[in-house]
Amino acid sequence: MNIFSGHIPVEVEAYLPSLTILNISRNALEENIPSSIGDMNSLKILDLSYNHLNLYSLQLDGNYFSGKIPDSLSNTSLYGLYLSDNKLSGKIPSWLGNMTTLVELAMPNNHLEGLIPPEFCHLNHLEVLNLAGNSLSSIPSCFSPLSLKQVHLSRNMLQGELQDAFRNSSFLVTLDLGYNRINGSIPNWIFRLFNLTYLILNNNNLQGSVPIQLCQLDQLRLVNLSHNDLFGHIPPCLMTALRDKDYVIPDSNSTDIEEENDFMDMDIFYISFTVSYIIVLLAIAAVLPYAQVPSSVKYMLPDYGDEKPSLKPKKWSNEIDEIFTGKKRKKPEGIQSHKSNKDDAVELRWVVALFWLE
Repeated sequence: MNIFSGHIPVEVEAYLPSLTILNISRNALEENIPSSIGDMNSLKILDLSYNHLNLYSLQLDGNYFSGKIPDSLSNTSLYGLYLSDNKLSGKIPSWLGNMTTLVELAMPNNHLEGLIPPEFCHLNHLEVLNLAGNSLSSIPSCFSPLSLKQVHLSRNMLQGELQDAFRNSSFLVTLDLGYNRINGSIPNWIFRLFNLTYLILNNNNLQGSVPIQLCQLDQLRLVNLSHNDLFGHIPPCLMTALRDKDYVIPDSNSTDIEEENDFMDMDIFYISFTVSYIIVLLAIAAVLPYAQVPSSVKYMLPDYGDEKPSLKPKKWSNEIDEIFTGKKRKKPEGIQSHKSNKDDAVELRWVVALFWLE
């Protein structure tokens, strides 16, 4: 056994880049654990127990840690614990509620399940709680830290009523409980959260009306109550804020709103285009029978003698039928015979085209 003292070198990763096991337990090491240990990609086992080390923040986000949250963390005095985007499973250990120094607890996107322990009601210094994207089922009604500022519990299986949770968290800025199974009504104590800026309760089973007390929240900027069973009138202050663009009060999530607006714009475009197209066709039909052939294209017309032809259907109908059908019909009197063939049909098409170009 050795008795090392002092501190762990800050450049430990540079000295031991391929180390797989680091056991320096039961020594007299002091001060902080260097962050460079996190860069030791080959490290599999780390034992720093029974020292005088200070661990303030543990960040293990975006790894492949699985199984339960290790009990060895219960002896630490962490200010921040970050275990997001792993494969942790099981229940949240109750001893986390005894880590009264915790200020930030972030474990979203894991496979945690069950209740949020009632011991969490002892986390009086907690400011950020992020447990989104798990399978948690309920919040203890006593959980209402005064210091709480951020709550992210969306995409869980929370059910039942909100009751008194968050009731006394007057510094709360964000309350995100979307995509759960919360029922009952929106609690009237919501007006006590004077600093509330983002209220997200979409995709739940909330019932009743939107409380008028929301009008007392001067800091409110986002309210998402879409996909619930709410009814009644929208508080007038929210409608006024919507017109003034001070708040955003969507009827569904923002992506759906953007897509819906896009579809409505396209519908208006298609309708306008169709109406305009019909009007143009009607105008052509009304003007074409009385239009005179431009002089610049007269040389392309069949020779009818002294009579000046026009594009009026009543004088051209027999000639057109003969050109396109191949069947001869009786020619009108006063018109000289003319040899009709496919070349005439081509000429006629060019006349029409050039007429509109001019």
